[in-house]
Amino acid sequence: MKILILSLVLGFCLSVFGENIDRIIAVVNGEILTKSDLESFKNRVKKESLLDDLFDLNYKNLLKDKKQLVDHLIDQKIVDSEVRRLKLNVSPSRIEAEIKKIASNLGVGVSGLKNRLKQDKIAFDDYKDFIKRRLERQSLIQREITSKIRISDDEVKSFYAKNSKNKDTDVYEYSLSHILIKAEDNKKAALERANMVLSRIKNGMDFSKAASQFTEDPNFSSGGYLGTFKSGEFLPAFENAVRGIDEGQVAKPVLVGSNYIILRLNKKQIVENPEFLQLKERIRAQLQQLAFKKQFQFWLSQKRSEADIKIN
Repeated sequence: MKILILSLVLGFCLSVFGENIDRIIAVVNGEILTKSDLESFKNRVKKESLLDDLFDLNYKNLLKDKKQLVDHLIDQKIVDSEVRRLKLNVSPSRIEAEIKKIASNLGVGVSGLKNRLKQDKIAFDDYKDFIKRRLERQSLIQREITSKIRISDDEVKSFYAKNSKNKDTDVYEYSLSHILIKAEDNKKAALERANMVLSRIKNGMDFSKAASQFTEDPNFSSGGYLGTFKSGEFLPAFENAVRGIDEGQVAKPVLVGSNYIILRLNKKQIVENPEFLQLKERIRAQLQQLAFKKQFQFWLSQKRSEADIKIN
């Protein structure tokens, strides 16, 4: 009888003092969030260790506001409960592979990673649990959010046009041939020769034949082919000369330095601006990140409204 009474007294004491030591802060979908959970998370924030970047938060700011801190831990519980509901658990081999990948990226082996963790006073088992939880959350986010985000080319072009000094996402690309007439000694005589060549071409002489016969270019290439240039990439005088003519037509002689140049527009087509082309995928990634933040917050808000949450 005494043993029974003692057991009851001990049970009551443990219950009372246990509540003081590890008070329940909230219950999320049947899972308890305790004061010790809160303190443990605070310590991780202070040490800046084992913090999931999924939530994209300034964790230091959370320490200044207990309500926000509790709300964040509730959000974590909601995410993890969705992982369990959808059975997205990862295998031990996947965890080991991820740890090896992390160690390799850091330029150390797994043993070296363990040493670093030990120096930071982080137990390896705690680190494995963190990696497991992060992989599971990544699987959830990929399934529920990331896989559903699509950034169109029009959205990328619109962003570039609004945020770049050069508003054009598309430019003209010109394929040109030329005939060079030297004007070093007598520009007037050189212009007369150039106009004579132009007249022959307009009267039916093939441009390639005229180039071979009349060009004074020491670096002459077959047919007088000059190259392919995008708008803004070649001399403004050249671009101005060919901008208003059609494919196959020949422009009036243009004085460039000490030479007159007769240009033939072989082909003109619209292509993507080189600057835009260089930035295109970077812009798409930026828009994807912005869309992800928005969609993740919407998804989290929806799941929170559906969740069974009790806060003490």
